Amino acid sequence: NTELQNNIRVNNCLPDSNNYNLWKESRYPMSRYVDEGVDARDAVVKRFAEIIVEVYKVTVSPDLKWIDIPVRIEYDESGSPVHSLQCNSFEEALGKLKNFVEQNGHWPFSASGEYECSLRRWQHEISHDIIPITHSQHQAYEELMTAFADKPKTRYQFEKKN
Repeated sequence: NTELQNNIRVNNCLPDSNNYNLWKESRYPMSRYVDEGVDARDAVVKRFAEIIVEVYKVTVSPDLKWIDIPVRIEYDESGSPVHSLQCNSFEEALGKLKNFVEQNGHWPFSASGEYECSLRRWQHEISHDIIPITHSQHQAYEELMTAFADKPKTRYQFEKKN
């Protein structure tokens, strides 16, 4: 619906179906997504809420003022929940990621063992701004991504290459 699209301000804040918050449930005001001054705002908010509940599996408060994004639980290949990478610093985590790619010849996969999954989760959290990092840390992360740009990012790419 073009009118609906014109009345909604999209700030890349809603997750895609693979990008739920990995740390805690998040609550955002509806005004973050739908401007207060739009024409027929109540109807627009109601329809927008219906869409995001169905597509993104989020919840919307009964008064349509809040959007709740649930925690996403990921599982490794054995079905165990994956925990976040445990490191004392960004640099330590980046070093672990670099060592993994050098040793394995591919980026971490999401459906693997606990350690590999936790590396993938950390990488996902950094690339989607879930973990706040400084400008210099972002540069270091981007340099690593560029240095290993030719390495397979999915199991399919890895198996096809080998």
